[in-house]
Amino acid sequence: MDSNEAVNTVIVGAGQAGLATGYHLKKHLQDFLILDSQARVGDVWRSRWDSLRLFTPAQHDSLPGLPFPAARGTFPGKDAMAEYLENYATNWELPVRHGARVVGIEREDGRFRVQSIAGSILARNVVVATGPNTQPRVPAFARDLDPGIHQLHGAEYSNPDSIPPGDVLVVGSGTSGVEIALELAPTHRTYIAGNPPFHIPGPVTRYAGGLWWLFIHKVLNRSTPIGRKVALGFTQHGAPLIRTSTRELDAAGVTRLPRLKARAMANP
Repeated sequence: MDSNEAVNTVIVGAGQAGLATGYHLKKHLQDFLILDSQARVGDVWRSRWDSLRLFTPAQHDSLPGLPFPAARGTFPGKDAMAEYLENYATNWELPVRHGARVVGIEREDGRFRVQSIAGSILARNVVVATGPNTQPRVPAFARDLDPGIHQLHGAEYSNPDSIPPGDVLVVGSGTSGVEIALELAPTHRTYIAGNPPFHIPGPVTRYAGGLWWLFIHKVLNRSTPIGRKVALGFTQHGAPLIRTSTRELDAAGVTRLPRLKARAMANP
């Protein structure tokens, strides 16, 4: 990448937000470039655990200008989402530069110099669309546990076969934690630690999802008092359980434990 290369807008990240931003900029004939760290559009989704499905039904999974190719009320898998994003970028001929992980952004003479591992580029505008969960969060006490205990983050989990025999503790009772615990329960004695957030019943997102998302976007946002209050709860307790529930954990024989606050004296 030439250090003197310049565009009007740089978009950092070729996920859903970055591609949708590119779509609208292209509609308005704007000069822009999308920088992404992955080798292909959708690779972040491809790297998730094997059985991952979207939390929202297909009719609410589309980006502007291209319907998601799945039946209403179904929950597409992660590979279907990856393929859709790649097709979206191809369909709209969005300029995505791969292998260009951004490492810094600085002001320079009224513009921004965007530095990536592939070089630098000057832009008048920068849109950061990297998503909220790009860095795995691991409890500090994890480093103090017995080294004989096999540890991995949810971002590293693939399927039950990737977990050694023995009891398993899933730390975190949000939707991802619950789904992983349910998948492990048939082959491992499974525990899950955390204070589960409230549960949104499946029919709400499956059949009344339009009204639900309208409520989220128009009422539960940071510009309203109730939205700011709810956002604080998300920060403290996590987003609501979608498509899963604690009842399913109980039925599967998963033992629920309170939230971990400090290191327990644990042996392998």
